[in-house]
Amino acid sequence: MPPHKVYAELYCRTAAIYQNKRKTERNILNDIDVKVYEHWQEKPEAFTEFEIYNQDALVFIDCNEPLFNREDTLLYLDPPYPFSSRRCKTDIYRHEMTDDQHRALLGRIQQLKCKVVISSYQNPLYLEALEDWSYFEFTTTTHRGASIESVWFNYPFPAELHDYRYIGKDYRERERIMNVQKRTLSKMQRLPLLERKALLQYLSDNLV
Repeated sequence: MPPHKVYAELYCRTAAIYQNKRKTERNILNDIDVKVYEHWQEKPEAFTEFEIYNQDALVFIDCNEPLFNREDTLLYLDPPYPFSSRRCKTDIYRHEMTDDQHRALLGRIQQLKCKVVISSYQNPLYLEALEDWSYFEFTTTTHRGASIESVWFNYPFPAELHDYRYIGKDYRERERIMNVQKRTLSKMQRLPLLERKALLQYLSDNLV
């Protein structure tokens, strides 16, 4: 995710992404499921760290359109995946989505000017509708075994990130990067204070 000041997660359920990312100036969670809404509303920090709403995602976007036409807003969507993309064809959520509802969502988010990220399993409906968007996929583990998750986003692969803690394509690469960071920090901490500040200034002036 590139830098942003407003973060909105409109199919939040467990809000896994929100809970594991660096917070922004304004953080918005929403879910059409009233039980999900009640769960988050009961959290003691509910009205300090984030806002929680109980609306259909498209209704929420339409009611807050100016918010989603700002370049510093990032909208993350993780809707119920199309039945055609799932191994299990039965209902999983209390509020499932038909293919027509997915088409309506995909059409609407293409009209927005904010940064948009949407997750699903690979499926023809999304591949066709979002063929001009950036795309990548990764392997994840579910109770049914390994599966391929797909992510689409309406901006180029970013040169600057909102949160650098998860940089790297897999565990081994993240571990390697973390070890480099730790070694570099250890070396810098051993420098006298003024030399350390001089090095930081030099890096700031000479690195993009």
